[in-house]
Amino acid sequence: MNDGNRLSNKKNEQIQRENVKLQRSVLSKEVKGTKIWHYLATAILIISITLVNKLLDPYFDLANIALLYLLPVLFSAVNWGYGPSVMASLLGVLSFDVFFVPPHFSITVHDLRYLLSFAIFLLVAITTSTTAVKLKNQVNLARIRENRTAALYSLSRKIVAEPDIEGIFKAAVKMIANTIDGRAAILTPNENEELKVSASTEQMFNNYDKGKVEWVYKHGETAGKGTETFSDSDTFYLPIKSEQQNIGVLSVQLGAREEFFTLEQKRLLEAFANLVAIAIVRLRLAEEAQQAHYLAQSEKLRTALFNSVSHEIRTPLASIIGAITSLLDQWDIYTRKDKQSLLQTMNESALRMDRLVKNLLDMARLESGRLELKLEWCDIQDILGVALRRAKKTVNRHSLTVSANYELPLVKADFTLIEQVLINLIDNAAKYSPPGTGIAVEMKCDGKEIMVSVIDQGTVIPLEERKKIFDKFYRSYYPNKKTEGTGLGLSICKGIIDAHDGRIWAEPRNGGGNQFLFTLPLSESVPADLPLEVGEENVR
Repeated sequence: MNDGNRLSNKKNEQIQRENVKLQRSVLSKEVKGTKIWHYLATAILIISITLVNKLLDPYFDLANIALLYLLPVLFSAVNWGYGPSVMASLLGVLSFDVFFVPPHFSITVHDLRYLLSFAIFLLVAITTSTTAVKLKNQVNLARIRENRTAALYSLSRKIVAEPDIEGIFKAAVKMIANTIDGRAAILTPNENEELKVSASTEQMFNNYDKGKVEWVYKHGETAGKGTETFSDSDTFYLPIKSEQQNIGVLSVQLGAREEFFTLEQKRLLEAFANLVAIAIVRLRLAEEAQQAHYLAQSEKLRTALFNSVSHEIRTPLASIIGAITSLLDQWDIYTRKDKQSLLQTMNESALRMDRLVKNLLDMARLESGRLELKLEWCDIQDILGVALRRAKKTVNRHSLTVSANYELPLVKADFTLIEQVLINLIDNAAKYSPPGTGIAVEMKCDGKEIMVSVIDQGTVIPLEERKKIFDKFYRSYYPNKKTEGTGLGLSICKGIIDAHDGRIWAEPRNGGGNQFLFTLPLSESVPADLPLEVGEENVR
């Protein structure tokens, strides 16, 4: 608790010291900005007020005449600063004494009461002047803070919108250069830890002073123009650093009209550098979090793939090994029919392993983006015919019906891949439907796309599950029954249909069961010279 209080007190003291420095900077800038003509203008104001007072002298008493001399004091304080206002106070007292207090045109005062009046007037004038200057400085401080806040807010908005580090650097140097009306560059280390320009407003920063930049990067301190380190340089260097590491160096040069960096400019540049550092750290943390997420997902997918593949390979492989062992050990005992049955078991198990390998290869192509569509004009009914012949053994325990509009137009698609989609959907319907139930395939066209539906009579898939069934390795389960499979079939279907710019989804069927639907968009008009037997080579 005490440590927290000490840290808080130190922070407050630091803020107070910075505010004092800023106030002194504003006052110093005010004094440096005061020019000779300000004093001349002040003298002219006093002369003008004196002439006016001479005209009003017959009608006003001396107290009112003295008050009018406060006007140039206030005007000078507000517009030209502390020096001209003090000068106005002194000239006002002197003019009042010479021109209005007897004896006239003499600084001699016969009535000592006027000395007290002069002292009070001078005190009031200087106090008023000081108060006005302080108010003006406070307004200037508020304006500086407002400008700084606006600049930081503008920069934060720009760099937050940037998706990468390069974009952050470019936005930062552009904003900094516009703010100070100068030039800016950001230098960061490359793979060899050599500082190189990452972003700059002018090519001149390619010829930067390597030694000075490396010193700032190594020590994490400001250097260059306006500092005690490398003060002969015309460039101001600031470190871009986080609490853990140095990120780079911000190099800034003023425009031709500016000769030195003011304190508020330095503080603003430091705030810019800190803001850039925070943005870089935030982006790197986001990238690390994303990478960690990818690694976790990859590990999850690897585990799921290993479990699924090991199970799917083990079962058919065990069947093949068992059948081969039986034939080798007892060849003479088995009848011809028994041998054919064992060979059939081996064939079905090998085909099952072949489908698994094909699904894995298809998924690898989809994931790597190397899936190349061989688009050609196809008859969707021809594709279905080939798919049904290949899936014949899969649906041998189900009744299969096909309903299609014989006026279906040709569609431009990859014959083999759409065939694979139909096989996977029919195989999925057979797996998740009770034996003896029917499976229906319906096709129709609305003039814009062809829609294909594969309908089963299995248990209705819940809504929350319908959102997941097209994910990799996701598998749905019947109550008290675990089905075979890797969870890749529907995911492959989605990847293929997406590549064709189509849609695929699942929904419950009226009367029970589910239907899996996909669409293929109709392309431009079918060429007139297209052969009649479209897709004949694929059908064969």
